[in-house]
Amino acid sequence: MTRCPHWRRVPPGLADEARARTASGCVDAAVQCQLAASHAGSEHYGFLDETDRGTALRLRWSGADQVSLATRTDCPGTGPLPHGDACCLFAGHPGPHTWEDGHPAEPPTHH
Repeated sequence: MTRCPHWRRVPPGLADEARARTASGCVDAAVQCQLAASHAGSEHYGFLDETDRGTALRLRWSGADQVSLATRTDCPGTGPLPHGDACCLFAGHPGPHTWEDGHPAEPPTHH
């Protein structure tokens, strides 16, 4: 999956709040939208850190001045076997799962 090209700096006040709410206490200064490049709408989500098992804190933004923190449950989607990769997005995300267009269904055979 090709990711959305939009990036956003994490505002200092939200970065402090995010550090207090996340498992590691580490937050990047800027995040890239994790959704597919083709996602509809103007709302973007960048991964900050895990908050608990099965949930993550994300920076949500739309436009120049609408930015907030959002805790979202992990997407339960998994790719086809034999790899069965988990989706790295949140439950109910728009667009494809992160594993789509990833690994081939069968590993290549080398002769």
